[in-house]
Amino acid sequence: MRYKHILPAFVSVVIIAAGCSKNKMETYQQKPAVYFASFTDTNDSLTRSLAGSLTESDTVFLTINLLGDKLAEDKEFTLTVNPSKTDAVEGVHFEKLKEKYVFPKGAYSVQVPVILYKKDAALDSKYFSLGLTIKATGDLDAGYPFKLNARILFTNQLVKPSYWDSWLSLYYGAYSRVKHNVCIHFQGGDFPATQAIATKAPYNVSYWMSYGRVVCLYFTNNIVNDENGNRILPWAAF
Repeated sequence: MRYKHILPAFVSVVIIAAGCSKNKMETYQQKPAVYFASFTDTNDSLTRSLAGSLTESDTVFLTINLLGDKLAEDKEFTLTVNPSKTDAVEGVHFEKLKEKYVFPKGAYSVQVPVILYKKDAALDSKYFSLGLTIKATGDLDAGYPFKLNARILFTNQLVKPSYWDSWLSLYYGAYSRVKHNVCIHFQGGDFPATQAIATKAPYNVSYWMSYGRVVCLYFTNNIVNDENGNRILPWAAF
């Protein structure tokens, strides 16, 4: 009698195991896919100030990740403009996107450059939006559905870095647009658009500490008022 009970249970386990193996194999055999590393449907925007650019253009690098095993050879994927999220004009506010972008073999991520133009005077007083969508190709599928869209909001106005109050203020003190301009002057460019970029090479604690001290020394030796008419006082720079 015991064998009669054991045999059906054993058969059930075998069937379940076979089903799991089949699912794993199907997942493994799926075409590799790509998706935005830093964007989701609920957090799809990056704000960029072109004020710190020393030329008539600026480049935003978007990280695209691979879903699946590393590629044995270079593959192509498509990045298109999303009209419903775009009021920027191609050729006026941004450079035309490439027909295809290459995802290199052996890599799990790639940086895609998006070139923005600052020549339109309207950028001095407003933001423009460039919406982007990843599309599937014969080489690569579109990855997670909620990580296929991104939007770049850009302007010629100064934009306070989103990470200033969380840790950048340790090195630069309280924020003001006047101080921001001085930072750009000494650093030779604006702050990185995202915290993820601001904490990777060539940026590190020593980098921000050094420039924070330079900017602090400037305000120690010079009487400068902020945009509200208040003097920018030195701070306890690290």
